[in-house]
Amino acid sequence: MKKGLPRSFYLVLFYLVCGPRILIAQVQDGRELVHATLLTDTATVQAGQKFHIGVLYKIEPDWHIYWKYAGDSGIPTEIEWHLPPGFQAGPLQWPLPSRDKEPGDLEVFAYGSEVLLYAEVTLCSRRRESQSRAQLRSYRR
Repeated sequence: MKKGLPRSFYLVLFYLVCGPRILIAQVQDGRELVHATLLTDTATVQAGQKFHIGVLYKIEPDWHIYWKYAGDSGIPTEIEWHLPPGFQAGPLQWPLPSRDKEPGDLEVFAYGSEVLLYAEVTLCSRRRESQSRAQLRSYRR
């Protein structure tokens, strides 16, 4: 019987990914406009197993982050995964955004309130505990 990685691996992984120096939030006048939280759908994984890892963005009213195709203005939201050896992330999954107009009649595709961006991750080979981190960046012009 195959045995999954120990739960402590995921606690270490979560801490390293969600550490305050790793997450880059949007702050204006001392107020956090976008709060990012790392989520996963499993507590353990086995070699060859697939699981999902994502970032839930909670967005303040009158603020937004951009879709992968921002439109006429803005910079798309980016998630850059730095995973341990043996882990491979698939493409980022994007829910449909809202289509809005900004001043100057610019058309943009964005998310307000909250959105979950996620990827499917595969553990290609069994690995011992190791470190991982993610850099999360959101931009608005």
